[in-house]
Amino acid sequence: MDSHAIEQAVIEQTVIEQAVIEQAVIEQAVIEQASTVLAVDPATLSRTRKLTDLPTFSSFRIVDIVERVERSLGLEVDAALLTPDNLHDLAGLCAVFLRSAQLLADRGRP
Repeated sequence: MDSHAIEQAVIEQTVIEQAVIEQAVIEQAVIEQASTVLAVDPATLSRTRKLTDLPTFSSFRIVDIVERVERSLGLEVDAALLTPDNLHDLAGLCAVFLRSAQLLADRGRP
């Protein structure tokens, strides 16, 4: 393996590691903010399949969650990603923020 191939492999590994860290940070922020807004402990929230199953869920509260996570991460969500299908469970909500972070990073690349 030549030095260029080694350098490329190191760069690719670093990108993968950063993506894993970024995903964990996003998931933590979403869980923290959602549990606060919905008044549900994080463990219960993590076991909930759909946020809409929680008695404290409403469309106003999902807006509050999104705004709080945006402030927490310093990241504005791409409005095109804010569809009903993406806002009814934790996985979808995390995916919205992860995709927005990826779009932001892509804009910064030459």
